[in-house]
Amino acid sequence: MIKNLIREVVEPIGEAARRLMTSPATLLLAGLLYGLMVGAIFLFLTTRESSPVQVFLGLVVYPLIAVFLFFLGQSFGLTATRIGVGVGYKIKRAIIDCSKVILISIPLLLIMIGVFDGLENIEFMVAGRIEEVAEEKVKFWSGLLVGLWWLKAGLFAIFFPLWAIHWWMVAVREGAVVAIRSTGSVLRRALSPGSILVYLLTTGIFGGLALLVFRLHPRIEREWIELYFFGGRMIVGLGAIFLGWLLTLASLAEWTNRRQISEN
Repeated sequence: MIKNLIREVVEPIGEAARRLMTSPATLLLAGLLYGLMVGAIFLFLTTRESSPVQVFLGLVVYPLIAVFLFFLGQSFGLTATRIGVGVGYKIKRAIIDCSKVILISIPLLLIMIGVFDGLENIEFMVAGRIEEVAEEKVKFWSGLLVGLWWLKAGLFAIFFPLWAIHWWMVAVREGAVVAIRSTGSVLRRALSPGSILVYLLTTGIFGGLALLVFRLHPRIEREWIELYFFGGRMIVGLGAIFLGWLLTLASLAEWTNRRQISEN
């Protein structure tokens, strides 16, 4: 059983990686979309609001561009490993499917906001309770506060991203309405061991690499060398995040296709 589970996880990741590596144009276009999104976010964070035009650009245009490119990138990532079609068809398909991905993401975003707000309120109540209880009960409430932190981390780092990806896949194939109606089956598939392991393996490796690169701070005496090194770290770290997320989307799409074939 464990051997079959390992094969179920490793094979789709390997196949997705192979298809991505054999299509440089797909990787290049996906990287371009990612770079444009990062650029829009950078402009949003750095634009000085000294004129009405700059205010409009900084508060409206750049955020909208970044959001659109984010969802366009998700749509493209889900079709990046399709075989028998060119990169032109993939981007055309991604543009068409982008509206479905945005539409299905709205209710999930509202759910996430509600859950986050609820957990924040509970954490605030628990933190206040710690200051009021007797010393012998502080350990219990402190442990509860730590448990709430881990619950929030699990929900927003694993549960909601997996829910979103599997919802996107159904919305792209069958439409947003069908995706909402099949929420139960989508969640069961998203939280199956194979899906979780594919997600953790791909995001864990590249996310760990990005974290390692970002935390690397060697002592360099010359400022210009340190500046170049900082820029290199940013490029490598952001590149690792890009490759990890693209491989995650492609691997989960491949995993889902294989599971559907085996079920039919």
